[in-house]
This record gives sequence, structure tokens and C-alpha cells, in this order.
Amino acid sequence: MHLISEDRSPARPLLLLMLLFLIVNLFFVGNNICLWDDDEAAYAGFALRMIETGDWVNPQFTWSDVHRKTPFHFWTIAVSYLIFGVNEFAVRFPSALAVLLTALSIYFISGKIWGQKTAAWSSIIFSTSFLSISMGKMSLTDAWLMFFDTLAVLSLLRFLDKPSWKWNLLLWSAVALGIMVKGPPIIILLGGFWLGLAILHPKRKNLIGTHPWIFGPLSLLPFVLWAYFSYMNDGGKLITFLYEWYIVKRVGGAVFGQSGPPGYHFVVAIVAFIPWLPFFLKGFWNALRFARSDEQHISLFLWLLFGWGFYELMSSKLPSYAMGAHPAIAIAAAGILVKYLEADKNKEIAGWAWVLTGIFWILLGLGVWIGFYYTFPDNNSTIGFVAVPMIIGGIALIFVKLEQKVLISAFWGALTLTLLWGVGGQAFDAGSAKSSRKIVASMKMEAGRFTNPKELTAAFCGFSFRQLHMSFPFYTERSFKEIKELSVQEAIAEMNSGKPIIILVGEGAIPHLEYAIKQGSLKSLSYFKPAPEWRSLNDQLKVHPFSIMHNLEGRQ
Repeated sequence: MHLISEDRSPARPLLLLMLLFLIVNLFFVGNNICLWDDDEAAYAGFALRMIETGDWVNPQFTWSDVHRKTPFHFWTIAVSYLIFGVNEFAVRFPSALAVLLTALSIYFISGKIWGQKTAAWSSIIFSTSFLSISMGKMSLTDAWLMFFDTLAVLSLLRFLDKPSWKWNLLLWSAVALGIMVKGPPIIILLGGFWLGLAILHPKRKNLIGTHPWIFGPLSLLPFVLWAYFSYMNDGGKLITFLYEWYIVKRVGGAVFGQSGPPGYHFVVAIVAFIPWLPFFLKGFWNALRFARSDEQHISLFLWLLFGWGFYELMSSKLPSYAMGAHPAIAIAAAGILVKYLEADKNKEIAGWAWVLTGIFWILLGLGVWIGFYYTFPDNNSTIGFVAVPMIIGGIALIFVKLEQKVLISAFWGALTLTLLWGVGGQAFDAGSAKSSRKIVASMKMEAGRFTNPKELTAAFCGFSFRQLHMSFPFYTERSFKEIKELSVQEAIAEMNSGKPIIILVGEGAIPHLEYAIKQGSLKSLSYFKPAPEWRSLNDQLKVHPFSIMHNLEGRQ
């Protein structure tokens, strides 16, 4: 069975296999692991609170104020809850759907612009990029933003080539929904892209037909309506916060230490596109080198400039910020791949670039294995199932012929993602770095010895800054009747009141409560023991201890 057709396009069996890998990776691999702190758990909480309170306007959840955004993503999670129930799969389903829609948009829309062969390979390259799939494995706003960015850019290019009301409707609908996902980023990309096309593109006159002076303001209407209801709800507090936190602070500096030098996103892209590194590097270089040579290169250059270059200049940086440009990277890489396959220039591309790619794969496989061995020694044998294929793939890339290298990149990229999020994700979830669900399960099991946890109040006391993670209240409130936060003195008073309660104690309160026990101040205490070990992911995996205490003994 030929997987690459005679015209050097991916054959139908290869396309179907890659689509199957993509669907499996997005929807069926590792979606039951504990929620990631902080953003994913906060978004899961926002959606749950919307259903519970009926307030679908202003996001709210315990400890989550700094994670509030425009609500489109939270709405999609809430709808997913109504379909699938409140669980991790439902939290991640909307993001997985957004990534799948992005891959399909690249395949079905970009073919008329860059050619169908390039579109097919672009979709495969995008679908085997580590960061693209990761956006579908973590319920973040960036997956939907990437989809609407891609839909808007491709719709604008299709309109530019052949004006049609269909593409104009898709363009401005994507802009409107992109604003409801995350606000300004889609305006930055599309605004800069439109102006760049107006200056450089030979068909620039067609841009007049998009009527941005009419449809631009109309695309803001959903945001304006939401902002109005939000203002009526809280007097403008949320709108003011969003402006100050997401615009003023990020333009003027970084938050939470999320920063990096120029070139940060380039390094992220190298790691994300490791299976296709030779084509990524050449495609990126050509997009810059031939920026004004033809329509295709002009479009790619502007897409990269405003989807990527802009964020290289910002001091605030996270890997997901430049995701709007990753479909452009996939298209640029695919264009080079098609040329090399057609010319069969094996020697030209089988030199240092393929050797470098193979070495990257080998080093990454070894790094994953070694990192897990020292961080989670109980699971180091499991992670070998991920590392070994990466090492084998890296060795193969150095020695086999060009066409085989391409297939290895596709299959090994997809397989590695499957294993990384399946086997590796489960091994990571079993460790102490993601044990909030495990700690809450310990509380529930201990409480269940004496009473029904659903009839019991649970509380938090003395959490340090590193322990204030949204997954704790998310899992706790699903297991107990109610949750609340107590100071040390309030915790002692609650315990001594005789009312049944179980408390998760953070490191800030442990010494004070141990002293109270020693002094006999805690008269009703019946249990005080360490919780399962928990390591802070945002503090270099340092251990920050929890303890569990309650006054339930004798209440059976």
C-alpha cells in the first residue's frame, strides 16, 4: 500500500490514519488525568459555577479571580458538562474539538490558496505538532483562539482571491467569537494582517469588499452586549480588571514571572515541530526571505509577523501566546516538503538537518526518561514506553531515505503524542506533582469511615501561596456538602464547637495546629495526619506538605 501518491501528495490511507491518530490523541488519550493548575482548574470551576448559579455573565470560582476572561470558553465547558457530566473529559472536550476544527480548516480551506498537496501535508504536520495537540489536552482558551485565528485568516485570503459573501461572513464571525474567547489577540492578528495585505498584496483592492468599517464594529457587538450585562451585574469591576490585567500589565511588563527574551517563541516552535524540523526551518526562512516575491509568501510572512513576531517583542510570554501562527508554520513547512518530494532532493535535505532532527528526538527521549526517573522513580519503567520509540525514531531519521523519513516523522510524531499523553500522562498523574484529586480522595475516604461526605462540611486552612490551586476546591466541593476557608483560630473554634467537620491543612497552619494539639487547645480533635505527598509544579517540584484533621470519631 502506497502512503505517498505518485504526485507526492499524502495518499488517502495516510490521511485517514493521521485523522484517526488525531481523533484518538485529542479525545481518547489521557483525558481523565487530574485537572492542571491553575488555569484549567479555574476554567472548570467557572463553568461549574455558571450552571450552579445561573450567572453566565461574570466568571467566578474560589481563588480564581486573576484567571477571569471573556466567557466563550467557559460557556463551551458548561455545555459540555450538560452533555457529558461534570468530569475531566467534559472539561477538555471543547479544546479538543477546537484543535480538530483547526486541522480540518487547514485541510479544507487552504488548498485553494497554497494547493491541495500543501494543504494535506500542512494538516498532517499540524496534527503531529506537540504544542497543537497539547492545546487540545488542556482546557485553555488558546485552542479556541487558534481556531478562530485560523478561520479568520484563511477566510480573508479566500475572499481576497475570489470575493464572496460566504468568506466575508466566516471572517467576521470568527473575529467576533475570537474576541469573546480572549479579547484583543485576534484583533492584533487580523488588524495587522489586513493592513499588511492592503500594502503588499497584488489583489489588495478586493479588501474593500470586506467592509471593515461596517463589519468591524458589528463584530464587536457580542462583546459589547456581554460587557453591558457584566457592568449591570457588578458595576464594571470585571471589565476594569480585564483591561488592567490583560492589557495594561502585559503590555508594560510580565505577570507571575511569565517572561522571556526575544526568540522565546522560536525555541518553543522548534520543540513543537521536532518531527518536521528540516522543513520548519527552511519554510520559516523562506517566508522571511521571499516575503514580497509572490502572494503565498506575502500571506505567510504577514501571518507569522502578527501571529508570532508581535509576541516575541512582548515581555510577557507563555508558549501558547503565539499559537495563532502555528498553522502558518505548518503550511510553510508543508510547502518545502512538497517541493523536496517532487524534486526528490534526498541529498540536500538528508544532511545536517535530518541528523539534527534525529539527535533532537534521541535527546528528547533520553531527557523524558531521565526526568521521570529522578522525579517519579516509581513510574520510571512506564515512561520507557514513551522514551524508547522517540529514540528509535530519532535513529531511523538519520539513516533511511527521504520518503521513509517523511513517513517516520508522521507516524512517530503521532505515536509519540499518543504515548506521551497516554502512558506518560498517566504516569505523571500517578505521581505527587498532580495529587490534588488524590488528597481530596483521602479526605473523602477518611470521612466516609464515620459519615456520608455529601452531608459534611470540608474546609481549607493555612494554604501557602504555592498551595492555592483551584483543583482543590473543584474536587472538594464535588465530594462534600460545602467548603469554606478558615484561619487557624477559626479552625480551632470549628473543631471545638462539636459540629462535624474535616479540614485540609496547608503548610502555613500545620505548626500552629501541632502546637495547639500539644497545648490541649483542640479538645474535639480525633484525627490529624499527613495527606499524600504533594509537589508544587510551579515551585520546581518542591514538597509543600498538607495534613488532614477532623472531629468525626464516634459519630458512626
